[in-house]
Amino acid sequence: MSATDSISIRLEATTLLEKEVSSRDLDISLVTSLVKGDKRAFKGLYEEYAGLFFTIARRYTDSNEEAEDMVQESFVQIYKKAHTFSFNGSFEGWMKRVVVNMCLTSLKKKRIKADVGSEQLADDINVSQSAWFVESMDAEDIIKAFSLLPTGPRVVLNLHVMDGYNHKEISKILGITESASRSQLTKARASLKQILLEKDLLES
Repeated sequence: MSATDSISIRLEATTLLEKEVSSRDLDISLVTSLVKGDKRAFKGLYEEYAGLFFTIARRYTDSNEEAEDMVQESFVQIYKKAHTFSFNGSFEGWMKRVVVNMCLTSLKKKRIKADVGSEQLADDINVSQSAWFVESMDAEDIIKAFSLLPTGPRVVLNLHVMDGYNHKEISKILGITESASRSQLTKARASLKQILLEKDLLES
């Protein structure tokens, strides 16, 4: 490694560290303002994140109206529970988990467990785990495609692929086995691929 490369790497590392410190300072400032009941801070937070939270909620819910309800309830919880944020990770990540948890609570009331508990795979499902395509889709197409999936596979797909939960975490969240989670993920991927092919959103 040349001296120039070494200097470049150190500069990049310093820049990343400065960004992390800056982000943490912003989190501290924002959370402190929310805890103090600063309505302007809360309004700014809403304007900044309402769209993102709607996209997350819409992936889990069956309608725009239901997603909007989840967003509103999530912001209420964020405002009430900002004091519980431990600064272990980003405040944005913490808020996203609040939205996901709100959606899951709503789904559990609809007895989602019965829909995701089966460990049996359909005989005609044969999709390569490497054939993944969500990364290339825009938010609108994702929402349209996800809305056509059965509830169980859709929830597992959201949790694992979109929101980063592993199968052990999903099994605890939904009260199912890890193998059932993997099974539902395989079903979701196969179903989603078929939906995208039918709608010409994916090349065969």
